[in-house]
Amino acid sequence: MGNSYRGDDGVGPYVFSRLSEALPGLDLVASDGEVSGLIAAFQGCDELLLIDAVDAVGAGLCPGSVIWLEANDPALADVGLRASTHAMGVAEAIALARSLGSLPDRFTVIAIAGACFGQGQGLSADVMAAADRLVAELSGRYGYA
Repeated sequence: MGNSYRGDDGVGPYVFSRLSEALPGLDLVASDGEVSGLIAAFQGCDELLLIDAVDAVGAGLCPGSVIWLEANDPALADVGLRASTHAMGVAEAIALARSLGSLPDRFTVIAIAGACFGQGQGLSADVMAAADRLVAELSGRYGYA
């Protein structure tokens, strides 16, 4: 998820595009982060990976850091997945879906720390490198080289 026109916030759409090419048989869903759309995407999944950018400074991380968290991990709220361009963020959407009984059993949030979230396209070098490593890792994990 993310916004390709807000610098490093575009890491989710970038990974989505690369994985769509690398894993054509995998069910992938893009999201701009709108809460009802996110919760709808959560339903009916056996396993869900949500990939999003976080503010490196706000999360106390170096740009390009990648953090894997389970949706039930209390640390999820501390990583900076809260506020987005919407009134509610990923952490709030997960909490709401949990209360509705709509979370998949296996739900992992992959947060990539970014530094540049201003207007304009393009990922910073650290975030692009992290995204490319993540695409390679996920491609290998799901059976493709």
